[in-house]
Formats: sequence, structure tokens, C-alpha cells
Amino acid sequence: MQALKGQVTQLKTLYAQKRSAKIQLEQQVTELESSKSEIQQEIALLENRIKSLNNVIVVPNDEKTSLQKSNIRLKENIKKRQAENIELQIATAQLNDILSHLVTDIELQSNQKENIEEELKGLQDSVNSLRNKKRSATRTLSGDRKGTNERVDSQLHKHQRSFANKGHPEREPNREQQEVNAQLEAKHKQMEEKIRLAGTTKQQLQEQLLQLQMEELQQKHEEIQAKTKNLEAKSALQKAEGEEGQLNSETGLLEQEFQLAKERDQHIETLVDILSQNVTQAIGTKNTLIDLKNDYAEQVTSLTQNLNNTVDMINDLSHENKQLREKKDQINTAGQSLQETKQHLEQKRTALTTQRAELSASVDQVTREKEQLLLSIETLNIDMDQIEFNLRKGPVLSLSFPTLIFFIYFSYARSFSGGSGLLPSSVFTP
Repeated sequence: MQALKGQVTQLKTLYAQKRSAKIQLEQQVTELESSKSEIQQEIALLENRIKSLNNVIVVPNDEKTSLQKSNIRLKENIKKRQAENIELQIATAQLNDILSHLVTDIELQSNQKENIEEELKGLQDSVNSLRNKKRSATRTLSGDRKGTNERVDSQLHKHQRSFANKGHPEREPNREQQEVNAQLEAKHKQMEEKIRLAGTTKQQLQEQLLQLQMEELQQKHEEIQAKTKNLEAKSALQKAEGEEGQLNSETGLLEQEFQLAKERDQHIETLVDILSQNVTQAIGTKNTLIDLKNDYAEQVTSLTQNLNNTVDMINDLSHENKQLREKKDQINTAGQSLQETKQHLEQKRTALTTQRAELSASVDQVTREKEQLLLSIETLNIDMDQIEFNLRKGPVLSLSFPTLIFFIYFSYARSFSGGSGLLPSSVFTP
């Protein structure tokens, strides 16, 4: 009796331990599954975040590419503008050289003009003096001729009167007249020679004056051409300066745009670096969560294995239960009076089998069965105390040993099925 009681107690203790271990394992499995679902949700969120970050990175990369292309175009335009500016500077320098040469030529021509004007003025003075001399010589010659003619006429009149009065020598008046005529002719020749020389000098001076006028006209023409070239050079220089100013303004605008594009490029590079760091951090977090998920999966596998071991132990208990059923069959031979009890036990066994299946299917039902089992254990303890009390009283000795074994087994079976323990104590009373 004590051995059977100890065996029942050990079976109850072992079953309670297995039941609690199974409940703990199922709770751990539930927690791991919830953690697994949370990790999967976090992984999904991280993947979505990584996709969004990749999309955000793609857009700045496109903007960066377009900005790089625009920067390249701006650099090319700046180089072209600089080359054009250099060409304009070279052309401006050439125009300045031409202008300086023209200014030098104009100064030289101005000096030559002044010299020629001075020479022309001197020649004009010489011509005027010669003209004055010619006039004075002409007046003198006219006066001399007139005086000579008057003297000759007076002398002729004297000679004629004297000839008329005396009627002889004509040689002396003729000789005097010849001398006077010779002197007059010599003077006349001298005056003609002077007039001829003055005419030659006048013609030379006129030719020199004409040449000087031609040179002056040529100089004026060259001066006009130089002024025209100077004006053209000034207009070209002003145009070049205007184009240079426009190029400088355009170059300044291009440099400002290039600086803005450079700053935007740096901002985009900083943003890309930050996004890359975020992506790297997200990937690291994802890898950490994947490792944690793998660890949880390993724990789930381990717990599943433990659960399988527990199921194997339950199967062993079922085998022991089968052995107990065989013992029950042996007890059934004790009498027809226990047939109803046997049917009740069969119902309990069926219910126990159903509850075992439901226990494997639902954790909540296992919890409820645990509570019922605890109540059954308490009831069983009460029944065991009642059995001990009845055994001490002694009337139970009138029962046969197989009947006592049946009652004990029935109480054990009811404790597993959630029943109310052993039969009432009135069964053991006489």
C-alpha cells in the first residue's frame, strides 16, 4: 500500500514537472515567436527605410551628375571667354601699338608741317621782297626812262635849236645821244636781266609754293587718314573695352554660378555621405537583427527539440498509462459491480486523450488544464488524507485488496482527468 502510494506520488510529481516544463517551453516558444514577428517587422521597416534612402540617394546622384555636366559646360564657357578675352587683349594691344605709331607719325608730320610752313613763310617773304624790288625797279626804270627821254628830248631840242642857229656840227649831239642811248640800253638790259631773274625766282618760288601746297594737301590728306584711323582705332578700342566689360560681367556671373554649383555639389556630397552612413548603419542594424533572428531561431529549434523530448516523455507516460490500463483490465475481473466505474474510467480516459490532443494544439487550454490539475491534486491530497483516515479507522479492511487497488487507481485517473478526486468517504464507511 505504501509502495503504491509512493508510486502514485512520484507519478503525480513527474507529471506536474513535465507539465510545468511543457508550459514554460510553450511560453518561451510564444515569446520567441512574438520576438521573431517583432524582429521581422523591424527588418521590414529597415528594408523600407533602406529602399527610401537608396531612392533619396539616387535623386541627389542624378542632380549631382547634372550639376557636374553644367559645371563642365560652365568651365568650357569660362575657358572660351578667357580665350576671347586674351584675343581681345592682344587685339587691343595691337590697336594701341598702331595708335601709338599713328600718334608718332602725326606728331612727325605736324613737325614737318610746321617746318614747311616756316619755310613757306620765309619763301613768301622772299617773294614779297622780290615783288617789292621788282616794283621798285620797275618804277625806277620807268622814272629813269622818262627822265632819260626828257633829257634826250631836251638835248635834242637844244641841238636842233643850236643846229638851226649855227647850221653845223651834228656829231657831238649824236655822240652824246648814242652814249645816253647806250647807257639807257645797258640799264634797260640790266633791268630786264633783273626782271628775268626776278621772274625766274618768282617762277621757282611759285613752283616751290605749289609743291609746298601739294605737300600740305598730301599732309592734310594723310592727317585726315590718320585721324580716320585713329577714330576707327578708338571705336574699335571702345568696342573691345565694351566687349571686355561684357565678358568680365559674364565671366563674373559664370563664376558666381560655378561657385553656387560648387557649393550645391558640396552640399549634395555631404548629404550623400550622411545618407551612405545612414544606409550603412541601417544595414548594420539589419545584419544585427538578422543575427538576433538566427539566434532566436536556434533557440526556437532548441526549445522545439526540448518540446519533442517532452512529447517523448509524455509518450512514455502514455505507455505507462497503457500498462496501468492493462492493470485496470486485470482489476475489471474483480467484479461486475465495478462495471459502471470502468465505463466512467473509459470516458475519463477518452476525455484525457482528447484533452491531451487539445493540450498539444492550444496553450490556453493547457493553462486551464494546469489549473484543473492543481485542483485535482488538492482534491487528491484530500482524498489521500481521507483514505489514510479511513485506514486508521479500520472498517475499510472489510474490502478486498483488488477493490482497494481499483479505488486508488480510480482516484489517480480522476486526478489526471480533472475530476473531483476519489469516491466519497461514504464508500469506505461500513
